[in-house]
Amino acid sequence: MAGRGPAPKEPEERRRRNAEKGGLETLPAEGHTGAFPPLPAGYQRTLEDGDAEDSEPLTMTVPYSAETTAWYADWARSPMATKFTPVEWNRLRYVIAPLFDSFLREPSTKLASELRLQETLLGATHADRLRSNLRVADTTSAAPAPKAKSKRRTNLRAVS
Repeated sequence: MAGRGPAPKEPEERRRRNAEKGGLETLPAEGHTGAFPPLPAGYQRTLEDGDAEDSEPLTMTVPYSAETTAWYADWARSPMATKFTPVEWNRLRYVIAPLFDSFLREPSTKLASELRLQETLLGATHADRLRSNLRVADTTSAAPAPKAKSKRRTNLRAVS
């Protein structure tokens, strides 16, 4: 008696959910070499006065730290920046940079998780780039060294 359920499909009719949808697009290893929008001088931060009930919140401009400026320059020169449209540049400048700067000044798990999420959307890690079918070009031009034969195999002998 045959098993339960429908008969298996022919191999060419099977649909693999994990099949590659196409080749990986290669990003240049040297990164973005063109011009990029400058980081603004600072960002707006609203401070609420907890003492007075009727008082208006105070808004001030916070200048970016040197670490945030260096972080932005790293992103601007990264291989992912070669694919940035004006939308991604604006997200980096006006959404993610203030998050990063705020996190450096007052670290919190809430800011860390939001920062991680926002950077993921731009391809911050190797896994993020794989999900987007992107890869950074290999900077090593040397061919991989051939594997050495295992010493253990050379000592094996047939037993009769």
